[in-house]
Amino acid sequence: MKAEFWADVVSPWAYVGKSRVDDALASFTGEDVDIVWRPLPVDSRVDSTEAARVILLARADGGSQTQHAVATALMEAWHVDERDVSSLDVVIEVAQAAGFSQASALMNSDAGQQELAEQLLRAKAIEVETSPTMTVGEQSLAGIQEESAIREFFQAAASNRELPEEVARLREADALLTKHRDPRGALLLMQPLLERFPNDGNVKQLAARAYFASAQLAKARQLASDMVDQNPADFYARLLLGRTLQRLGRVEEARSHLRLVDGFDAEGLDEEGT
Repeated sequence: MKAEFWADVVSPWAYVGKSRVDDALASFTGEDVDIVWRPLPVDSRVDSTEAARVILLARADGGSQTQHAVATALMEAWHVDERDVSSLDVVIEVAQAAGFSQASALMNSDAGQQELAEQLLRAKAIEVETSPTMTVGEQSLAGIQEESAIREFFQAAASNRELPEEVARLREADALLTKHRDPRGALLLMQPLLERFPNDGNVKQLAARAYFASAQLAKARQLASDMVDQNPADFYARLLLGRTLQRLGRVEEARSHLRLVDGFDAEGLDEEGT
């Protein structure tokens, strides 16, 4: 079972919470739990972006054990040794000492920037705001908790089916667009889906809506037109195409589509396009 631990290394509550999670896992008798550290900068006084990036890279390079070691070392560097983990040099030194041998080479490049941006968007989409917060699938446990509560959370989460990664990503992108009015964030989060599933109807529709809402009208028109060609009875796609053509100033073309869907409920489309 994969559990995501959203935390800011400079947060004292995350430091305490991490210790309790470790203790809870030591006595947990259920299925194995893979703790994945996720970035959640919450202290505006300290820019912990580089620390968050090295933690993400540590997992990609050395797996869960390396990531855990690096995150723990960074927390101790800040909270115990009073070192400045907003400094790239300090972050690299601490990470390498914790066993992440490639820290210098990777951190002195743009490695991890894309994933960091994606994970921060995911936190926004699923409304994780407290450091620390534990999530398993669609369940969450926010703030410092007793060991017993953490074990109970893992036990309850184990009985629920985990969503496939692509389904979860699509839902999160939709939340960014629909709930948070962040179409560009939605497009960034769903970029892997556009590359892997370019002909999937759900992916195309969400991308078209996001392009429309972010005023990328040529791209919105192309996707909406493709959907209409594939299914002329797709009223939402036809309405989206008509609205896009309107905004492009192609009034007559727009009218030919909009008159076919007169009265169709464009849920959220007007708000997304503002």
